[in-house]
Amino acid sequence: MAATKHEVARIENPSRDSGDILVEDEPSTLYEVKWRTLGAIFALSLANVCAALSNTVESLLLSSM
Repeated sequence: MAATKHEVARIENPSRDSGDILVEDEPSTLYEVKWRTLGAIFALSLANVCAALSNTVESLLLSSM
């Protein structure tokens, strides 16, 4: 598994004697779920429901014979 690398910027701070401060860059926007992801989740859910109904009907038909 590849490790993620964080960008680190050096900023000079004249008010401190230590010199540099390390600051991590943060994403400008929050993560958003796009319509493709929602569509894929919906399609998988629908497929799961269809499979469950198919198995239920098949088992009912086989048990009535």
